[in-house]
Amino acid sequence: MYYVQRVKAEECTINYGLDFESGDELYMLCDLDHYRLQLIDLIKTKNKDWALIISNPCFEIWLYYGKIQERPDKNPNVFQCPTKENKISQAFKKYLGEQVEGGVDPRKAILDIGTAIVNAEQHYEEDSDQIPTLYSTSMFKLAQRLLEIIRPELDALSASSTAICRRPF
Repeated sequence: MYYVQRVKAEECTINYGLDFESGDELYMLCDLDHYRLQLIDLIKTKNKDWALIISNPCFEIWLYYGKIQERPDKNPNVFQCPTKENKISQAFKKYLGEQVEGGVDPRKAILDIGTAIVNAEQHYEEDSDQIPTLYSTSMFKLAQRLLEIIRPELDALSASSTAICRRPF
């Protein structure tokens, strides 16, 4: 896994002209799923040229926090977490679809970025291996950086949409 990451970082630098000395940033997004041991190895060998964003159990926890403040295990409709690690992501994706009427459209998740940042950061915890604990995601770190860049566009959208105005950018 580290070899793949290193090769991809080098490809991005060469193919896309990334210049880390000038402030370019590279992020690798991962679901924990059943890759815990590989991610621990990756954390031990990572360098300053890229950041690792891990969601546990899956990226959908980020989408969840854009819509719901409580952790899934504290929600009135408690998520029944499967005991088998390889079943958690699939079950959580189904659960998310049941919690938000009509499901969550990842293409529109940017509109919930402020809420998601606040909720994900509030519930963020890591274990001793620097892996987010269940129902945690470090996606808020990337989202904070993105928000710095896209804030003018979101502010312009908020002027024309009451749905966006309600979001805490």
